[in-house]
Amino acid sequence: MSKTVLLATEKPFSEAARKEVVAIIEGAGYKARVLESYKGKAPLLEAIADADAAIVRSDIIDAEVPGA
Repeated sequence: MSKTVLLATEKPFSEAARKEVVAIIEGAGYKARVLESYKGKAPLLEAIADADAAIVRSDIIDAEVPGA
């Protein structure tokens, strides 16, 4: 079973950048999941709950985020 890496950003990546990062994640043998353009902390908390790792852009990772 491959591990999941969450790519999360409140501000969307360009399509080319998103594809490149996803390709790098998947090329390393991980499953990539993307969360973009979310509002508020609830969607991030839900998405990160079952992720093994996360790449987060334009948000704050604090004690409320599991594993922080």
